[in-house]
Amino acid sequence: MANKTFLSIDNLLGDNAFASASRIFQAGAIDNTDLFAAGVIPSSAIFGTIDVSDGGTGLSTTPTNGQLLIGNGTGYTLAILTDGSGISISEGAGSITVDLNINGLSTTAITATDEIPFYDTTGTANGKITFANFESSLTLDNVGGTLGISNGGTGQTTQTAAFDALAPTTTKGDLVVHNGTDNIRVAVGTNGFTLVADSSTASGVKWDTAAISWADHLLLLRAGIS
Repeated sequence: MANKTFLSIDNLLGDNAFASASRIFQAGAIDNTDLFAAGVIPSSAIFGTIDVSDGGTGLSTTPTNGQLLIGNGTGYTLAILTDGSGISISEGAGSITVDLNINGLSTTAITATDEIPFYDTTGTANGKITFANFESSLTLDNVGGTLGISNGGTGQTTQTAAFDALAPTTTKGDLVVHNGTDNIRVAVGTNGFTLVADSSTASGVKWDTAAISWADHLLLLRAGIS
């Protein structure tokens, strides 16, 4: 502290302790940096709180875990962050944890005018786009990969593989027939059997032994076929 001669602080302030210490500073008797640096006025001798206008918070309450100083228009308020839709917040000693639960978000039907954010890799056109415009510009070329069966595709990239992915057949000789509702598999029959129509079966056809009438048999014999 610079060498200065002055009366003791107690003599200057009397019974008011340090309540009028500003008078010393205003009179130029001593500067506050010297006073605090030399320990003349300990921090314990300062009463009350430091207002926002003086560089303080205006608060004297010890914050609990996770509390933040939040401006209220005139000063500060101690408060914690609150949970939101699908968002849970937990406070710890000197920490705040924010968890996002997608399943906890509220479900809302998407309309054509709804907007979604997008990121331009060039960094020049980040913004938002309506869902209708986004959907119209969505193609496999800009999405990449193949469209799976669950999304209306085949999950394949060649014609034969695509047909095989959709066909119900599994074994050599299997047939695909329509049962009136769906295309279904008719398993390969026994060697020598023929496929005949039969409306009583689920598929409308069946494998059966060849039934040849005597008249047809005679015609075959005449033709030299036995």
